[in-house]
Parts: sequence; structure tokens; C-alpha cells
Amino acid sequence: MTTCKDWFISLGVAVLLVSSVRAEAPALQYTLTPPQVEPGQRAVLEIRLDTRVLKNFDNDVDSIHVNETLLQSQKGLSLLAQDRRMDGTIAVWTYAFTAYDNGEYALPPLEFSFLGSSFSTENQAFRVVSTRSQDDNELREGFDETEVPRVWPKWLLPLLIILVLTAALTPIVYRLIKKYFPKKKLAIVVAEPTPPQPRESDSDWLRRHLLVFKEHMESHPADPRLVDELTTIVRNYYGRKLDYPVRSLTTLEFTKRFGNCDTGAPEMVTLFNRCDAVKFAQKAHVPYEMASSCLKTVEQALLCI
Repeated sequence: MTTCKDWFISLGVAVLLVSSVRAEAPALQYTLTPPQVEPGQRAVLEIRLDTRVLKNFDNDVDSIHVNETLLQSQKGLSLLAQDRRMDGTIAVWTYAFTAYDNGEYALPPLEFSFLGSSFSTENQAFRVVSTRSQDDNELREGFDETEVPRVWPKWLLPLLIILVLTAALTPIVYRLIKKYFPKKKLAIVVAEPTPPQPRESDSDWLRRHLLVFKEHMESHPADPRLVDELTTIVRNYYGRKLDYPVRSLTTLEFTKRFGNCDTGAPEMVTLFNRCDAVKFAQKAHVPYEMASSCLKTVEQALLCI
């Protein structure tokens, strides 16, 4: 008994659910006027939907999406006009179309969708029959074909809004970042400039080189080049002091250009001539004694020692 009772209760609940679903299912009413036309004559398909059975409907017929692809692409049919409107609580769609070839056409179903639920019409028979005789050439009123409405993808509008907002907010965000998150300036460490070294005086320069020459003379007393080294130091000294390439001048050129200067030049002219006489005469001489004598002359004339 308990099992039968449970079975009857389950059956009753199922019947109530099915009846409630059927009661809430949208009822589409559609009429085709006229169902038979002559070639080029207009026919109108009108579809009516009672929106009171739709939950959360805001009385906007555009919120109900209609898939018209099959109707627009139906071979042999020409869509002339279409319209949608609200007639109280009834949503109304109208489609005007025609055909120019005799025959029987099947209007494809139109699919409606709203908030996840969908419903559609059924195929409608549509006949085109010419009742004119072959010798009837009277002109009838023609109809202009309407352009197929362009269906834009749903994501296009949000994408355009995002692009516009990005373009508008980018400068503002950039300024805020630059204001509140400034870049840290790198500290540039500049090396302290090396102070210029004071130029060594001419006399100090000569004294330093003569000391080096003395050490070489003491360590190599028999070096025959001692006299040449000493005259080279003297010539470099004058080149430094007079800012002139004295080293490239011969003894005669040096005498003509600087022989009368008050910088010890007369004594150096005598020294140069003496050294040249020894060097070109190729006579035997003691390098150390000759170099020592010339060194004393240089020290007395240029360093006042």
C-alpha cells in the first residue's frame, strides 16, 4: 500500500510540473496573408507573442533575439520589408516578401530566444501562381527589395567602449603614476678633477737631468758618447726654455739665431764648437775628463754653480 501511494504521489507531481511548463511556454501565433500570390505580389508574415509568460521581460521587443538567417537566405524569396513592435503586451514581428517564379515555397522557421529559453515557428507553405494569360502585358505595381540588416556581433560594443575608455584614461593614469611614483634620479658620481701639476722650472729640469748624467758618467767613465749626451741635454734645455726645436739646429744655425741671447748662449756656442772639434777631429781623448770639463762649463753658465 505504501509503495502504490508513493507512486501515485510522484505521478501527480510530474503531471503538475508538465502542466505548469506547458502553461508557461510562450505561444507563438503566426499568420501568412495571403498564402498564395502572383509573381511579384507582396505577402506578409505576422508573428505575435504574448510576453506575459516571459519572466523578467522589460517590455522591450529588442531584448528578444530572432534568428532570421534561414528566412533571409531562402532561395527564390525576396525580403521586401520587416518590422517589430509592441502592441500592449503582445510582441509583433512582420515580414513582407515576394517571389517571381511560379511554384510552392516553404518559409523556414524563425527561432526566438530570451534569457536562455528558445522557441520557434513552424514551416509555412507559400505558393506563387500566375493567373495572367500569356497575352496580358499590363504593368503591375512593383516592390523594392529591402536591404538585409547587418547584424553586428555582440562583443563589438563592449570592445569599442573599452578602447574609448583606455584612450581617455591613459593620459590621466600616466600623470598619476608620474606624480606619485616618480623615477628615482640616479646620483651621478663625478670624479674630482686632478689638479694640474705645476710646470717644472727650466733650471730644475736642467739640474735633474745633469744629476742623471753625472751618475751615468761616474758609472761609465770610458763611454765615448758622454759628450754627445751632455750637448743633447743642453739643446733640450734651450728648446724647452725658448719654445723652439733647438735640437734640430746645427751649431752654426744655433749661433746665428741665439748666439747673442743673455741666457748663457755665448758660453754654450763655445761649448758646442769645442765638442764638435773633438767629435769630428777623431783624435784620441779621455771621455771622462772631456765630459767633466764640459759639465763644469754648463753648471757655471746656466746654473751659476
